[in-house]
Amino acid sequence: MNELTRSRDLNRTSLHKGLTVCWQNQPLEMFRASPARNGLYPAKGVPRLSRVRWAFKTWGPVISSPVVVSGWTEMVCFGSWDGKFYAVNSLNGRELWSLWTEGEVVSSPAVESGTVFFGSYDGRIYAAQLLTGDLLWRFKTGNGVASSPLITRAVLSGTSSGAFSSSRSVFLSVGSIDGCLYCVDSRGRQVFRYDTGDPLFSSPVGPISLYSDSGHPDVSGDAIVTVGTKGGSLVAVDVKSGKERWRFTTDGPVESSPAVGNGSFYFGSCDHCLYALDAATGRKRWAFKTGKAIRSSPALFNNTVFIGSADHKVYAVDARTGREKWLFETKGAVESSPSVAEGLVYVGSHDGHLYALDCVTGALHWKLRTGGPVRSSPTVSDGAIYFGSDDGYLYAVE
Repeated sequence: MNELTRSRDLNRTSLHKGLTVCWQNQPLEMFRASPARNGLYPAKGVPRLSRVRWAFKTWGPVISSPVVVSGWTEMVCFGSWDGKFYAVNSLNGRELWSLWTEGEVVSSPAVESGTVFFGSYDGRIYAAQLLTGDLLWRFKTGNGVASSPLITRAVLSGTSSGAFSSSRSVFLSVGSIDGCLYCVDSRGRQVFRYDTGDPLFSSPVGPISLYSDSGHPDVSGDAIVTVGTKGGSLVAVDVKSGKERWRFTTDGPVESSPAVGNGSFYFGSCDHCLYALDAATGRKRWAFKTGKAIRSSPALFNNTVFIGSADHKVYAVDARTGREKWLFETKGAVESSPSVAEGLVYVGSHDGHLYALDCVTGALHWKLRTGGPVRSSPTVSDGAIYFGSDDGYLYAVE
């Protein structure tokens, strides 16, 4: 059975008796560290800043959030406003390869089985060989792609001709400014396309079960992914049928990417609010008001939601009640999405700094100044922080 056939089978599994779908655990090499988009990195952080390990120069702002691939290779991948996608050595910052696109690259990559996937403002989703940068395929959408790809592994198992069989498929979900959420297989062939009706800058999250209160991406059976729209909605789409399950509408564009946990989706809106929705129904659990628009994506750790706002502040909010725990004020808008590792929150600001804050108290541990606003979201790996700046550099600090 080829992958396209498996993809089609995935969309009609309810018609087959004895056939089950299991959404497997995902790799960490994607935007916000996992398909839950919770910004939680199970890695050694930087409690005390000692030095800038290296700074890699591009020819445009680095808004894309980097992905670090360690273990069998030491590599960090990211895009730049200069239209190129880069892979550099994570230890010394030397360029390994780069790939030209025909538009700015603000999409953050996702890595699966030796392939790196990312989007470009040229309206294409790219797949390249991780080690060499050789282009494998391009998938054309109807407009630019700022959204970051979500990787889903699905295992289909059941009985065929009296014997048990199992097969695995890999799917890529990504939004486009044309308003569509696309699902394609690992060879770049469309599985489904759902038109939300509004441009998508948010990155999808999931899949999670419709019937589980856990909110874990690793579930079996019917499941959904969600994505925010420029029209102000968070939309839930069934991953098997490609049809809308529910929609929650706010009073402003939703450019924030949702995070999932505790049976809830958490996301920000340009109506100044951070929301918590019931994952199964899309009903509002609570809303927390900030001073200005929220374009930052939330991090979730230890029943606390961390989020930045254009009001220059970073907030810690109780994930169960929506009550403020603490806030930290910077000198610029906070569009960077917080990342959490070893009890610290790392986040950038338009004031040009990367901040390290205590998860419990919000106290400042350290800050590092760059030459431009920091809109990129930091990635934590093996005692180093990787992030981009509008000054055109990707930084590695330790």
